[in-house]
Amino acid sequence: MTISACSHHRHETSFTVKESHHSYYLETSFNEDLTHDVERYLNDKIGQSDPSILIDGSGDRRITLSDHSSFHLVTEPGYMQLKLDKDQNSKASYQRIRSICQGLKAVVIQPTPIDQ
Repeated sequence: MTISACSHHRHETSFTVKESHHSYYLETSFNEDLTHDVERYLNDKIGQSDPSILIDGSGDRRITLSDHSSFHLVTEPGYMQLKLDKDQNSKASYQRIRSICQGLKAVVIQPTPIDQ
């Protein structure tokens, strides 16, 4: 099992990834002001595989893309959770969703003036 976590307490931001042979899990909490940036990022990246999918607002949904990638996504202002069952997805699907999640880290963890 792989666990990766990053936390910036000053802004109550967290980014946690848990991975096993059978699943991939991402949970992130972030400044609510970044919610539209997160939605825009997800729509851009997911839209490359399936333009009919639109992430907008709060929701608890099962998403299946046109390439048969399938995952569970929970979104709320300032929060996102994604669960992917590796046994139900191809290796290419898993790698694509994992790459999207890795890119999301740069969206939710904004450098502060002290970090720069």
